[in-house]
Parts: sequence; structure tokens; C-alpha cells
Amino acid sequence: MLEMNSLFERRGTRSPSAQALPRQSWQKGPHAPVLWPNEVHVWRARLDGPLSKSFELSLSEDDRERAARFKFEGDRHRFMMARACLRIILGRYLKASAAGLKFDLGAFGKPSLAPPENALDLRFNLSHSHQLALIAITRGREVGVDVEFMRADFANDEVAEHFFSPAEVKQLGRTPDAVYQSLSRIHRALRGCVERQLVRLENRVKGGVS
Repeated sequence: MLEMNSLFERRGTRSPSAQALPRQSWQKGPHAPVLWPNEVHVWRARLDGPLSKSFELSLSEDDRERAARFKFEGDRHRFMMARACLRIILGRYLKASAAGLKFDLGAFGKPSLAPPENALDLRFNLSHSHQLALIAITRGREVGVDVEFMRADFANDEVAEHFFSPAEVKQLGRTPDAVYQSLSRIHRALRGCVERQLVRLENRVKGGVS
């Protein structure tokens, strides 16, 4: 099932922290979504369901060739499900055939819709982990989204001391009962910073700025 959440930007106000945001509710994704310029749509999709006929038909030949390179069936299935969900969702906004959508790759490998087919100037980002995918959609500006499966048996003091600064390790030590959650938050924040820098660099490359 494809579910959607909508987030609006209030112009002239500072972005609230994650803790201050109201609890969001997921609803079944519309078949004809309308996206305003100051809005972000976030879609959620399960990747462990069967690949239905409609999902399979939404894949391009390139998608199938990329899927065939995966060694393990589980990884292949999740890739095909995520790719089909992305195509179906974008096709709903553009009222276009999902299988016929064309993508370009940016300077750092980030995919984008090819201009002739992207009349709404849609920008998107797909993230998937384990059996869940998130897809963020905006108009006219870049967007990022991240999801990560939390393994309770992963984090320990050695991991923290190896990958994080002394100040970050000290902060983790104050919350021994939630070490993994803290590690995950720091990891996602650091990865988000890196991704934002890559987007800025790509925009500078496109603009011809050295």
C-alpha cells in the first residue's frame, strides 16, 4: 500500500525542531495528488509485499537490467518494489505512464526527472531500508529524506568511540539506555549534512561556479 503525508512550509517562520513537530498521520496515497510550491509530500511504501502485475509493468527495461545484477533475490525484490513505487507515484503527479518516465543523473549520481517530461518541475528523493521506503516530492527545489532500520544489537561503546568525536561520545554516555537511538540520530544528522553539501556542490557545478 502507498501512503502519503503532507508537510507545509510556513513562510517567514523558523523551522521547528523534530521534537516540536506535531505527530503526523499517514493516509492512503491519492491517485491524482496535487502538490503546491510550498508543500512537501512524503510517501511511505512497504517493500516486502508481492510484486503485482501493475507494479511489474511500471518498470522500464533499464530497471529490469539493474535488478538482474543483484545477487540475492531479497535485494532484487526490494529494488524492484522501490523503483516501481517511485515510478507509479511520479506518474500520478504528471499524469503520465510510469514505465515511460525518463531519468537523468546529476554530477554526483542523484537521479532526476528528464526535463521534457517534468512539466511540474518535480524534485524527489528515495530512501529505503529493510522493508520500508520513503519518497519525498517537492516542486522547484531539492529535497531529501532518510529512513534507517534500527538494529538493537548493533551499537556499543567501541562503535561510538571509533566513529564519533569525543564530545559526541560524552553525550552518548549520558543516555546509556538509549545508546542506539542516539547513535542513529547522530548518524542520520551527519549523513544529512553530507547530502546537503553534495546538493550544493552539484548546483554550483550546474551553474558553472568553481
